[in-house]
Amino acid sequence: MKLSFALVSLLSASSLHGATIFAITTPATWETASHWTGGAVSGVIPGTTTGQVDVAGVNNARSLTLNSDAAGAGSISRMNVANQNPGTGTSFFTMTSAASLSTPSFNIGGNGSAGDFTYNDGASLTVTNTLLMGRNTLHNGTDAPASSSVTIALGVGGLSNPISTGTLNLRQVLAGHILNIDASSYTGGAADIDLITFTTHNGGDFDTVNITGLDPTLASSVIYDADSVTLSLTAVPEPSSLALLALGSLGLIRRRR
Repeated sequence: MKLSFALVSLLSASSLHGATIFAITTPATWETASHWTGGAVSGVIPGTTTGQVDVAGVNNARSLTLNSDAAGAGSISRMNVANQNPGTGTSFFTMTSAASLSTPSFNIGGNGSAGDFTYNDGASLTVTNTLLMGRNTLHNGTDAPASSSVTIALGVGGLSNPISTGTLNLRQVLAGHILNIDASSYTGGAADIDLITFTTHNGGDFDTVNITGLDPTLASSVIYDADSVTLSLTAVPEPSSLALLALGSLGLIRRRR
């Protein structure tokens, strides 16, 4: 009798709200997922976008952080970091060192809006299809494009897991794509560090690269290989070594004379 009464009560409550008891979907899971922090206003966490229960996003100058492995909360078909309302400021998405995310599509700065994605050493991001900056550049065909950025924070030894994507597409129609590299924790010396690996590079490079916190004994450059965006670090010769090279050169010149 208790079971029947509970069932009748649930059915009655559902009919009063005009819904079926079977209408429990992914949003409830996303909204209570403890590994997400921030972004809990106006549909900017996974599953709360109207009609897109498996899409995650942060918009309107808000911030969203993924603190841990997202696999337990359900699947995400697309992650949007700023996808609407240009001119409202930059929206931020951060993956901490314990965060893990796998999704078919990852978009930064869509529809003329500005997004900043921060990726900390230890995190893991796998995009099975396309990592895209500058999707649908103009919002309703009227607003000017905005500049978006990817910020990668290196660890002591570099980057444990480079960002992995099937296709990397950095559309050059935006005001600028910025790559920020925070090397303040890096102590590994000269090395080649993969930042982003891909199967296909479908156009565009980062317009601006900013490297901060790097040991002054290291020189840096960003290289686009066939399958990766790589930070190349090389040793800068010490002043004493340069002086010896200069003296050696003078000696060779005198001998030739």
